[in-house]
Amino acid sequence: MLHFKQYCYSTFFKFFVIIMYFVSVSNAFAQTDSLADKSYDELTKLYVKSINTQPSHALVYITKAHEVALKEKNKKNIAKTMYGIAFSNYTLANNSQALESVEKSILLFESADKRNNTLLFQAHNLKGALLTDLRQNSSALNAHLKAKAYAKKANNIRNEILASTNIAFIKKDHKDFKDAIRIFKENLETLENATKPIAKKLSYQLFQYANISEAYLRMGEMTSENYLKEAKYYNELGLQKCPKDDITSYSYLLINKIVILHEEGKYEESIALVKKTELLAIDTKDENLLCAVYFYAGKSYAKLNKYETALDFLEKANAIILTSEKKYHIERLLKKELSIVYTAIGNIEKGQEYFEKYVSLVEKETEEDIKVIKEVYIKNDIAELREELNKLSERMASETLQKQQLYVVLGILIVLLIISIFWYRNKVKQVKKRIENALQKANELEKTGIPQVANSSSISEKVTDAKAALLLQKLQKFEEEKMYLLPDCSLSFVAEQLDSNTSYVSNVINNYKNKTFKTYISELRINTALVQLKNDEKLRSYTIKAIAEEFGFKRQETFSKAFKTQTGIHPSQYLKKLRKDLETI
Repeated sequence: MLHFKQYCYSTFFKFFVIIMYFVSVSNAFAQTDSLADKSYDELTKLYVKSINTQPSHALVYITKAHEVALKEKNKKNIAKTMYGIAFSNYTLANNSQALESVEKSILLFESADKRNNTLLFQAHNLKGALLTDLRQNSSALNAHLKAKAYAKKANNIRNEILASTNIAFIKKDHKDFKDAIRIFKENLETLENATKPIAKKLSYQLFQYANISEAYLRMGEMTSENYLKEAKYYNELGLQKCPKDDITSYSYLLINKIVILHEEGKYEESIALVKKTELLAIDTKDENLLCAVYFYAGKSYAKLNKYETALDFLEKANAIILTSEKKYHIERLLKKELSIVYTAIGNIEKGQEYFEKYVSLVEKETEEDIKVIKEVYIKNDIAELREELNKLSERMASETLQKQQLYVVLGILIVLLIISIFWYRNKVKQVKKRIENALQKANELEKTGIPQVANSSSISEKVTDAKAALLLQKLQKFEEEKMYLLPDCSLSFVAEQLDSNTSYVSNVINNYKNKTFKTYISELRINTALVQLKNDEKLRSYTIKAIAEEFGFKRQETFSKAFKTQTGIHPSQYLKKLRKDLETI
């Protein structure tokens, strides 16, 4: 029997592909010609009928419908067909083209005389899904937050749940597992207590079960705790309720079961389920599912010491990742497993190559999300790899011909390990020092009574310009009344409060405070935050977003950036230290 890869390179297969290409091209031209006389309504009906089964045909129909809408100059239909083009490309995994089209559709929907909240929800939701696939999670989160806002405006509970699920999915992707699980469970409760009928209610429930289970599994991977019991409980609930015709939910739950069996040490059972799920993935052309199937098949075969078979499956998973526009959260784990398996079969050079890729991915993830830099995560991940490599070194010690190569690679790995440990410890020391500096600054500011950037009265005494001195005294009163905490505290607002003009206020602050107006207001706010967060336990329980609003910042990102610029640390790190100190009292 021919292996699939061998079959793909056979003469017959190549001939077949060429014939099919010419047939498809001919059909495409013939199909386009046959659509020339069809109306907009006829074309959109064909699109709806084919989008789930023949997305490539659906793209042809909706593109033609878009051309008709342009000719008719119907703005609403132009926007709707642009969204349809985006959705078709998304279904076909043409993510870049889909993103370009959906952004155009959003602009068209937003410029409409009467906005349709449901259409705007759908467009932002699709944009979020595309950005998530492209691992642009910060932008994806913004898109899903906008989608949720439009769902609320439309009073659509189902769409609100969908948006919340997508937000939780991003949180899970950023390793904020506990909060993600909380949102998924809240969605379950909302679905179960809903008084009005919700379309596809069961599908949404199954998606929550699957996500909760996966979040518990990944949380177990990131920490030393075992969440298998919780993961298994929710996954079994999902499998019991899942109808066999709901392929998407069923596939997701099957993958979780494969992982659970593997983590329980039931490698043979996990592999048996892999074979069943592989056929499902191939039949549905689901590359996400297929990639996960191949990865866990390789991982289980490696545990059974069947390294050649393991390598075959792992390389299949790697090939999918390398040729896809999407990003996969298992990529880091895949590089790690490839490093172990290649080393196990004696290919030290290849093992080292994948180990370096693994280390590079760890560093990249650390840079992308500060939450990833947690001691338990770094120590657990690297410790696991070192343990695996130590076991391999013991097993291969008896193989005389490979001893020298093994010692070399182990030496390199140990050096890399030591470097990474020193780097991490140094990073932790730096953060601790900055946190202590921030606390010290908070104490100093607390003693002065007002967290201000400079003593205005002392400055005004030295100022010879009477007008400037008067303005500085007014600024001192402005600081004492903490008007800088107002969210709309702009230069024009301050100038109005001080009975002056923007140019003069800006000039005085520049000359006598030695900083720009923006820096001046930002430092006042952060200084106040340092003191109040230290003393107010209730305030410390707020989310970062709520804390930002409390101190006049309209956006969480602006607050975090200003806090980091002034103190050298993130607000979350300062809060963590304050909470820890409170616990030790």
